[in-house]
Amino acid sequence: MHLFLLLYVARRPQLVSSPLSAPSVRLLATDFGTTALVFLASVPLAFVSPSGAKWCRLVLVPIRVVLGQLRRRRQEA
Repeated sequence: MHLFLLLYVARRPQLVSSPLSAPSVRLLATDFGTTALVFLASVPLAFVSPSGAKWCRLVLVPIRVVLGQLRRRRQEA
């Protein structure tokens, strides 16, 4: 849901007080998209191995760390 709202607002800058830059939209879309994909992948995995699905979600931790570092670098530049 967040991904769709982000893309909607990115295409209609008049809806927000300060428009989003293209790199910010890309980073946020990547963040929201990877979160959705990991949880989507964990659903069928939960039928086979419930504990495996929980561990699968831990993949989000390193992804979020890397995206956070990229976001900070982008803000510093």
